[in-house]
Amino acid sequence: MAKGFASAEEVMRDAVALLQPPRRIKVSESAAQFLHVGAAGGDDALWDPALTPYMPAPMDRLADRSVEAVVFAGPAQSGKTDGLLLGWMAHSIVSDPCDMMIVQTTREQARDFSKRRVERSLRASPNLRAQVGAGHQDNVLDKQFRNGAMLNIGWPTANQLSGKPIRHVAATDYDRIPLNIDKQGDCFGLLKTRTKSFMSRGRTLIESSPGHEVLDPEWKPRGHGAPPTHGVLGLYNLGDRHRWYWPCLHCGAEFLAEWDNLKWDTTIDDPVVASRTAHMRCPECEGVMGPEHKETMNRRGRWRSEAEVFGDSYQSKIASYWMQGPAAAFQSWESLVYNYLAALKDFELTGNQEKLKATTNTDQGRPYTVLSAKGDGLDAVLLKQRADNYAPQRHVPAEARFVTTAVDVQKHRFVVQVHAWGVEGQCWIIDRFNLTSSDRIGDGGERLKISPFTHAEDWAALDKLLDDEYPVAGNEDIKVQSRMIVCDSGGQDQATNNAYAYALRLKRQSRADRFALIKGASSRTAQRIVKGKPGDDRIKVPLYIINPNIFKDEVAASLAREEPGPNSINLPDWVGEWFFRELTAETRTATGWVKKRKGDNNEGFDLCGYNRVAYTLVGGEKINWAKPPEWAGRALGERMAEKDTVGKTGNDKYLQWLRERGRRINGE
Repeated sequence: MAKGFASAEEVMRDAVALLQPPRRIKVSESAAQFLHVGAAGGDDALWDPALTPYMPAPMDRLADRSVEAVVFAGPAQSGKTDGLLLGWMAHSIVSDPCDMMIVQTTREQARDFSKRRVERSLRASPNLRAQVGAGHQDNVLDKQFRNGAMLNIGWPTANQLSGKPIRHVAATDYDRIPLNIDKQGDCFGLLKTRTKSFMSRGRTLIESSPGHEVLDPEWKPRGHGAPPTHGVLGLYNLGDRHRWYWPCLHCGAEFLAEWDNLKWDTTIDDPVVASRTAHMRCPECEGVMGPEHKETMNRRGRWRSEAEVFGDSYQSKIASYWMQGPAAAFQSWESLVYNYLAALKDFELTGNQEKLKATTNTDQGRPYTVLSAKGDGLDAVLLKQRADNYAPQRHVPAEARFVTTAVDVQKHRFVVQVHAWGVEGQCWIIDRFNLTSSDRIGDGGERLKISPFTHAEDWAALDKLLDDEYPVAGNEDIKVQSRMIVCDSGGQDQATNNAYAYALRLKRQSRADRFALIKGASSRTAQRIVKGKPGDDRIKVPLYIINPNIFKDEVAASLAREEPGPNSINLPDWVGEWFFRELTAETRTATGWVKKRKGDNNEGFDLCGYNRVAYTLVGGEKINWAKPPEWAGRALGERMAEKDTVGKTGNDKYLQWLRERGRRINGE
C-alpha cells in the first residue's frame, strides 16, 4: 500500500483526479459554485457575486488568454480578497487545476492569511475539501491537492519570487510591498517571470488599495488615467483602464462611481452630523441618490474601458480596473465621509497628514496628494514679520506646560534648539545655540573644535543639555528642564557608533530616560515613527526610526498658521534673518522635502521636526487636555502663583514635588 493512503480505492481516486480535464467555466462561476467563504465560528456562506457585482468581470479576465496580467485597484471593504484571491484559488484547485502562489506583504501576514482565510475556506467548501487528501503535503504555507495542484503562500523576497515556474501568481496589498525586492526588481516583474514558461496560460494578479503618493501634484485628469504614482495605480495606467460606472436613477446617464461625486452638507461642522447627509449627485442632471439606492446602482453598474468611453485605440496585455470607495459593497457612504472629515479635523489640529492619507488610500481607493506639495507657501520675510517678543531667549513663556530639546549633529558642532510646549501642541522656540568646543586641548593649549564624527569623547558636550535649566519669563526662581532630548544619530558610520556609545554611557549612569537617538528612515513610505534598534545588537539603547517627510509636513502646516493657537509655532524676535531662511530652505516635492538651493542651511527646519519627535515621545499628542497628566496639568505661570503655598496646604502633591525637587520642573 502506498505510504499515506488508507486503501487502494483512495490511491485510485487520486490517480483519476490527476486525469480530469479542466472545466470550461468562468472564474466567477467556479467561485459561485465551489467557494464557501470560511469565517470564525463556522458562519460560512457560498460566495455570492450579487453582493459585489463589480467583481465577476475582473475575475473572469483571469482566464482570458489574451492578457498576461490582471490589475485591480480598489478600496478596503470591497470584497477583493474573497473574489479575486479565494475565487481564483478555488478555480485553480477545482476547475482548472494548476500550481498557484499568493504573495502577502510579510511572512507573518502569509501565515495569518493561510490560517484565517485559506484553511477556513478549504474546510467550509465541500468541493475544495474533497481535494485535500491523505498522503499530500498540507502545512500552513504549502498545500498539495489530490489532482496535483499546489498552493504556496509566500512573501516578497527574491528567493520567494524567483524560484520554480508557477502558472498562476498573485500579490495582495501590493502597495505595502517594497518597490524593489532585495535589489532584484519590482514584485510585478519578478512574478511575471515565474509564469513565462506557461506562455498564454500563465497569469499574474495584482490587487491593492493605493498606498503611494501622487508624483505630480499638478496632474490633471485625462480619460480614465490615474495620477502618476507607484504601485498598483502605476500598473493600472499601463493596462486598458476600466472604471466602474453607475446609471443615474433620474436621467439614466452613466457616471463614474467615484469620490468626487459623493456630496454632503458642508455647512455642518460636526463630522458625525455632516456624514449623515452623505449622498450621490449625478454630474449630468444633478439628481440626488441616497444610500438606499447604492445597492441598485451597483447591480445596474458596469465596467467601461478607456477605449470604449473615449475611443482610444490603446492596446495592452494588462487588464486593469480601478474602483473607488463609494461603490464598495461593505463600506457605507456615511462612514466614508465621517472618516474623511475626522481625519481633516485631525490634520487641522496637528498638521499630521497620516490619517488623511490612510482614509484616502484605504476608504476612498485613491492615491494621496500631500497637501503641502501644492505649494508650502513659506516665505522667510513673512515669517520674520510674525516674530514676537513673547519671552527673552532662554526663558519659558508662562503659558507653556513643558520643554523639549533637539540636537543636530554636524562636522564640527552640535546644533541645539529648544521648544516650550503648551495646550493642543502650541509651541514656542525658546533657545538656539551651537556646541563647538571640546574638552580636548591642542598643542598650543587651546580647546579644539568638536568633531562628533571622529571623536567619541566629544559627545560629552551634550551632558550640559541634561542639566540645563530654563527660567520662566517673569519668575526666574522657577526653573524648567527638558522633559525629552532627541539627537540625530549622526548619519555616518563612525558618528553613529559614537552616538550609540554616548547613549550607552548615559544608560549605565541611569541618565538615559530623558535622552533618545533618532534616525531618518530610508524609505519614503516608512511609518511616522517606530522604535528600532542599533545595527549592533549588543548595544541596547533607545533608537527611534522616523519618517522625516511626515514630521516636516507637520512643521510646514504649523508654520503656515498665521495666528497663535493649536499646533502653531510661535517664532522669537531674538533670532536673526538667518533663522527664517533656515525654516524656508526646503520645498516639498512629490518625492519628499528637498533643499531649494544646494548648500543652504536647513537646521532650523530639521530641528523643528526633531522637537516634534520629542513631543511625540513624551506623549504630547495623546494628552487629553481636559484632564492632562500632572506634569502637564497647569501652565507654568499658574504653578508659580501657587508656589508660595508650599507647606501650607499639605495636600498638593505637585507642590510637594516642587519643594523636594528644588522647584525644578519637568526634569530629573
